[in-house]
Amino acid sequence: MTAVLYCQGTFSTANPTNEQKIAMEAAAQAIGSAGFGCVILGQWHVHADGGIFYNDTALSDVGATLEWLPAALRKAGVQQVLVSFGPFASDFAHIIDPTNLGPFKTAMESLLKSCAIDGIDWDLEESLTPANATALAGLLDWAMSHSFISTADPYYAQPEYWNAVQKQAKYGFAWWNVQMYASQTNEDMYAEWVEGVTGLVDDPQAFIRPGYNVAASNGDPASITQMLAADRANAPGIDGAMLWKYEFIVTGTKGTLQDYAQAIQAGVDPSA
Repeated sequence: MTAVLYCQGTFSTANPTNEQKIAMEAAAQAIGSAGFGCVILGQWHVHADGGIFYNDTALSDVGATLEWLPAALRKAGVQQVLVSFGPFASDFAHIIDPTNLGPFKTAMESLLKSCAIDGIDWDLEESLTPANATALAGLLDWAMSHSFISTADPYYAQPEYWNAVQKQAKYGFAWWNVQMYASQTNEDMYAEWVEGVTGLVDDPQAFIRPGYNVAASNGDPASITQMLAADRANAPGIDGAMLWKYEFIVTGTKGTLQDYAQAIQAGVDPSA
């Protein structure tokens, strides 16, 4: 069982002061000790000139943080650390621009290896075109050729699009964090996505990890447990869930980080 936590902004401060670094170290410790097994660091962007940014911070100004952050998260209990590109169509247009693609790959190969980051989360939420599907499949194969895993965060209820990407890629995704924010009921969405990847992946139920917005009206820990339990009744192989996002949890009043990690555990495996 893997509880996935999306983080946005907490760790992307440009050239942090010692006080800011101490605060980030405390956040990393809290996330790991709460029981989250995977952390997604978002949002990463590529500008028209090929510049890579972690939120609004140039890669050169956040590199020192990335040298210690993955290790700090792992020491606290996290097993996987990913960086997330998106969600804007412009991010992908700039990545696959022929002028930028080579330098992008070189920069990310160096960063992920030197910082022991496990892979890339591809958060394409706009311009779900056939051309982008083909380009994304190529990026998956490039990532896996360097032993980096790839995940995705499908947002719109278009499983056929993501199925097409998975079919085109030689290696494909490790799993999907499907954002359950649409008008359908969670149970209907989960079943639809599992059905779509049946025959494409070895374990469809574990491959689809539902994602929840903890700021939504049903984003409290008890509701997340209930939604996961409902899915598990029809799909006992469900293997985790993703929460968006860390900053909503720590600034909100619905529960602690540990409450949310335990909510996922209770929904996926109540006997544990």
